[in-house]
Amino acid sequence: MRIPTSFYLSLFALAAPLWCLADTSGHGAHAAMGSGRLAWMVDGDTVNASIRAVDEGVLTLLLEDGEQKRVPVARLGEAERKRVAHWKMVNRAPEGFGEADRTLRLVTLQGQMRYSEEEVKVRPGQKVQLILHNVDDMHHNLLLCTPDSEDGMEVAQAAWKLGGDGFERQWIPDHPKVLFASRMADPHSTIHGYFTAPEETGIYPYVCTLPGHAAFMKGKLVVEDTPTDLSELTFTLYRGAFDQLPDFERLTPEATDHVPSGLIDLSVTDRKENFALVFEGILNVPEDGEYRFLLASDDGSQLWLDEEKVIDNDGVHGVERKRARKLLTKGPHAIRVSYFEKSGGEELMVRWSGPGFEKGKALSAEPKRRGDQQMRGIPLASQNGEARLYRNFIDGAGNRAIGVGYPGGINVSFDADQMRLAQVWLGGFMDAARHWRGRGQGHQPPLGYGVLPCPEGAPLAALATPEASWPTPEGRSPGFQFKGYTLVGKQRLPVFRYQMGTVAIEDAIAPEGALLGSDIALNRTLTLRAEADPPEPLYFRAALAEKIDPVDGEFLVDASVVITLEGGEDPLLRKQGDRWELLQPILFHEGTATVKQRFAYLLGQTD
Repeated sequence: MRIPTSFYLSLFALAAPLWCLADTSGHGAHAAMGSGRLAWMVDGDTVNASIRAVDEGVLTLLLEDGEQKRVPVARLGEAERKRVAHWKMVNRAPEGFGEADRTLRLVTLQGQMRYSEEEVKVRPGQKVQLILHNVDDMHHNLLLCTPDSEDGMEVAQAAWKLGGDGFERQWIPDHPKVLFASRMADPHSTIHGYFTAPEETGIYPYVCTLPGHAAFMKGKLVVEDTPTDLSELTFTLYRGAFDQLPDFERLTPEATDHVPSGLIDLSVTDRKENFALVFEGILNVPEDGEYRFLLASDDGSQLWLDEEKVIDNDGVHGVERKRARKLLTKGPHAIRVSYFEKSGGEELMVRWSGPGFEKGKALSAEPKRRGDQQMRGIPLASQNGEARLYRNFIDGAGNRAIGVGYPGGINVSFDADQMRLAQVWLGGFMDAARHWRGRGQGHQPPLGYGVLPCPEGAPLAALATPEASWPTPEGRSPGFQFKGYTLVGKQRLPVFRYQMGTVAIEDAIAPEGALLGSDIALNRTLTLRAEADPPEPLYFRAALAEKIDPVDGEFLVDASVVITLEGGEDPLLRKQGDRWELLQPILFHEGTATVKQRFAYLLGQTD
């Protein structure tokens, strides 16, 4: 297949790798071979930092603790100014490239073997500037491949065959299916690359081709000719300790610019508290009809369409979701999303759905509730295809919690006091900084998003009648005893073991699919073996939520997760107070019973 497009490598893309360039500073530019983090003399103090950006005479440094420091280049010493000049030279656009139509910013997630964005969209023929922030402790690169390259694995395998020449070649193979190749990014460094998007629409995979990385570190560039949902998107930043959204007309903005990601995205600012943002642009409506909108934020936010307030989610609060419906005509509509953050966590999520895309699409970047933890904390993740365990205090799972990060991007926490699956979530696993640095106190929350809380209390109970109330949760489930866990298979998946009277239970949980493929799920199998007559009738409590809808034999929980049950008899859905409860009757046969539970996320569902 011939792709009529032009691709450019920035200078030095195939020359000597950055990690072995000569020291041009005269003061030991590379304190450690292969690291982009160097010693800088700033205002009389020495700091270890890497270059994040250089813009209009101002250098932005990324410090070891994740903080950023802006320094006028004119205030640097001669050696540091030479270093900045060299960085600008190797990261400049090729001659004749001109201004980029689109800037793509990708971050390597520390310790997670992933890019921050696993799907990006561009228009055919757009000139693209790629900015790759490598905050990881390993080298990484990015190669864009043809659609017929087996998700980039064909190219990655060719790179791995370079063997001892790999680093010298920056793990870039001479392969016809390579469309663009960034140079190799040192740990804790930022590199730029430039290319023109293909003229042919389609899905173009990108991968990191260092040995073993491509199986996890991958994404797809979607080239589509249809207008993007959002266009002409800008942001305006304000500073202030707000308790509600202010009258922005009375304030002086601190900064304003186009949004590089093309989405409503909190990463346009490094501030974590006492700020406000206004995003303005065009929402391109594909056809006449009713559209549904979801606005979730911590703290306050509002959504406006054509100068009409559609959703009001104002005020100081944790993550709260508001929904609305609106009839819209085909064509462009003015959209404005205003947001403020006072203190604590920060999150802003906007989604919409309508005719032709009922499952919904994101208008905002993927939520990053603890946005800078990848750089500041100690993020844990599944590695080498094996599950990662974390035993400590976990928010929502108690003092005897066991966290499990599975391959594919799904995670759970297990409460060993109550013998229950406590939570399921997507994305990042856990940040160990609170407990691993010194004597950190308190409970660590999940690092990812889409947290589904599971029922508190004992997972199994004998009920006299189907209408009988479930036992009230206690600190430790009475009549239960935790027996530990065993690790099974190549993925080293934990199987939890516990006892309920004379009944021994094995609780096995296994991942299915992958977050990148939007088919992520979790399969749970409880195997019960009774040494004597088991208690009857015995029930398993599968879910407890404000909203549980039965759909074709499955159950939609809080409009976001589908639960499927198998256990012999039909599941029982009943109202308990202001919430719904999903129970599975358990049938024993010759002293053994099995219950299967499947969790499948509806990625993109808005209501």
